[in-house]
Amino acid sequence: MKTETLPTPTTNLRQCVADLESSGYCYLAEALTTAEVMQLQQRLSDQAQAEEQHGVAYKDGGAGQNWGDFRDEQGELRPDAFDTVAGGNNQRLWMLVNKGELFVNLLRHAGIRNIAGDMLGDEYILSSHIANIARPGGIAMRLHTDQ
Repeated sequence: MKTETLPTPTTNLRQCVADLESSGYCYLAEALTTAEVMQLQQRLSDQAQAEEQHGVAYKDGGAGQNWGDFRDEQGELRPDAFDTVAGGNNQRLWMLVNKGELFVNLLRHAGIRNIAGDMLGDEYILSSHIANIARPGGIAMRLHTDQ
């Protein structure tokens, strides 16, 4: 029986593309400096706190919450279904491209642009730029399309 070798961290962009093609993911080592990671972590924390304070935080991962159950019987969005009161432990920060230059700079990262460009061509369309903050107590999600 042959065992597949999984991707390992690399700074080689060609290897990243090959790993992505063969395994569906790659690990670009040293993509960000420690300082950049710390800045992003602080900015995400600040944004998450601000969204909670303004009552617009999207919280999920509670026992009574099922990913995809966004609408009521009439098809209307149910904003109260995904908040802390409904049991949400985890927090999602949507549309990061609109929430600070640090997040925009992630999309401009030369290594990421090169890998995406090799896979998709130079003119690709971004469909999502979000952060998922997983906290203790969240339940497992059922399989869904972006996993």
